[in-house]
Amino acid sequence: MIKATPSEDWKGAILCGYYTGLRLRDIADLEWSAVGLDARIITVMTRKTRKETHRPRSSAIRRVARKQTRGIGKAPVFPTLAGKAGGGKSGLSMAFKRIMEHAEIKGRLLREANGEGRSQSSLSFHSLRHGFVSAMANAGVAQELRQKLTGHTSAEMNAQYTHQELEALRAAGSVIPNIAVSKAAQ
Repeated sequence: MIKATPSEDWKGAILCGYYTGLRLRDIADLEWSAVGLDARIITVMTRKTRKETHRPRSSAIRRVARKQTRGIGKAPVFPTLAGKAGGGKSGLSMAFKRIMEHAEIKGRLLREANGEGRSQSSLSFHSLRHGFVSAMANAGVAQELRQKLTGHTSAEMNAQYTHQELEALRAAGSVIPNIAVSKAAQ
């Protein structure tokens, strides 16, 4: 998908979505003052909850920040995305959908547009948020930390974002000790 992106801003935004779990509009409107180059923390007042959230700035995000034209204070990190609407035909969500189509990534259709409304796919920019939570779960990060990093208010909501990989499930099952069974019991 990164190869199919039309700009450095979109490349950075997609990577930021995966490595921070932030929502598309929060990333599009991310300002340099929030990146915390010294503290290695990204601080964002999320649009949805209006709560301040802190995300560790990983080495991947440092690489993204280095590729962007450095700004000061309220200057946007991704200037071509900043201030754009999320929805609509020329909004950020539709632009991301076009990137996915160009990359030949297709989700399954969850809801078809019938007159009013819009079609809904199982894959969207929000899928990167699921990827953020799931990658941490599959790496053994505790549920409480995953919940804190995403800003989810409940463990149940966080669990909906957690998709365990088969290898992680196999590894969990392999810790059960073998029981010696005598030939007579077989």
